[in-house]
Amino acid sequence: MAPGSSEANQVTAALPTIERQLAADHESLQEEGIKQLKELALHCRVLPAVLPLLPRLVQLLKSGNSVRGAAAGTLAAVALSAEGRAVLERQEGLLVNLVACVTEGWASPAAESAACSLMNIAASSSGKTAIRNAEGIKALMALVEDCVPPLEKELAQARRTSIMSTTQDGPRSSRSSSSSNPKAAACTSALGALMNLLGDSQHITTMQQAGLAAVMEKLQAMAAVDEAMAHRATFITSRLSATPRDSILVL
Repeated sequence: MAPGSSEANQVTAALPTIERQLAADHESLQEEGIKQLKELALHCRVLPAVLPLLPRLVQLLKSGNSVRGAAAGTLAAVALSAEGRAVLERQEGLLVNLVACVTEGWASPAAESAACSLMNIAASSSGKTAIRNAEGIKALMALVEDCVPPLEKELAQARRTSIMSTTQDGPRSSRSSSSSNPKAAACTSALGALMNLLGDSQHITTMQQAGLAAVMEKLQAMAAVDEAMAHRATFITSRLSATPRDSILVL
């Protein structure tokens, strides 16, 4: 559906400013432009107006840490729609840059946003293949593994807190949300991407051979840290265990 004339005029008026901000040398201006672009990208009726600016967003994935994270987050918003995914898959260097962000580990603000972008891109069959070819599966599994040791420490702390609370004042909930926990957020987004990649049997084999099931077993026990993360780990485990290795033809 085409945007109404008033909305179209507002978008047309905003785009030159956004374009100048994205091209600016100052990261604060770039981030402001990226923020506005994300708001437009989340409205499917104005998405076509946003698409010409995607090459600049791809370039910004090589910028400073906060800019990379903001750019990856906007690309994730674009990839929510089939139209956006189709355009993103044609962007030269996109997946290479996103995978590079993922490999920075959970401590990088860009890693979680990049994993979220890959999760949305993996919603299409062609996106799954492109991510595999860009070594994205390996990077996502590495990000998940990177999150496990610090999350195990948080789980131990949560259990100690729960025991103390039960002893003193009765039982209390110690569960946290991934939105306030960068480690859990990065892990949850990476798990979401891996879930979408499970649609290809070759990808399942790759995950099985990498020993991902053992990592998932650890994460399943971490509902006290983040429920969504634990649920995604449980789903991945069920898919990995439901597909015997010897039943998959590896090409």
